[in-house]
Amino acid sequence: MNKYPFFPSEYVAVMAAHLNLSLTAESRKSYVNAVEYVALAGKRRINLQELHSVLMEGEPTAGQYRQSVVICAVTGRVKEFPQATTIPQLLYSFTTAYRNALSKKAGFQNPEQLETQAWLVAAGGRCLHPFVIGNTRLFCLIENHIRIQVGLPWTTCFRPQEQFHQLRAMYKKQNEEHY
Repeated sequence: MNKYPFFPSEYVAVMAAHLNLSLTAESRKSYVNAVEYVALAGKRRINLQELHSVLMEGEPTAGQYRQSVVICAVTGRVKEFPQATTIPQLLYSFTTAYRNALSKKAGFQNPEQLETQAWLVAAGGRCLHPFVIGNTRLFCLIENHIRIQVGLPWTTCFRPQEQFHQLRAMYKKQNEEHY
């Protein structure tokens, strides 16, 4: 009998298609291992660097916060994210929001509010972009970790990209001194 509400490999296949990822056998295995890690984490807050190490095993920067700007692999242009030197400071706010979401300290009770809170916490992490690669995959896993801890099911149906871009624009405006 499967100990998860899904097969981790099925989640990875759906997410790889959703995110348009080309995964090698090794990177697919690492992704499955990261899904299992999250599914078994329970109520404890997951260490981002540890999860990133599992998710991106074999990558030279696995588990390491980025130390430089992010360059788009497709265009070769610099992508606009907070400066690498500000990541530890900005992670403090993310960690607080994540901890509060896991403990339901925000006071949300209905499923729609809990779902929104899980998305906002994870999307905030994506805005921060603390790692060179794998941020979207990582924070989708974090969103699912929050969801299962507050009684919601795992999901592969995430908010529309436009909503994320709107949130990212607000995040950038609120944190413009870090860009």
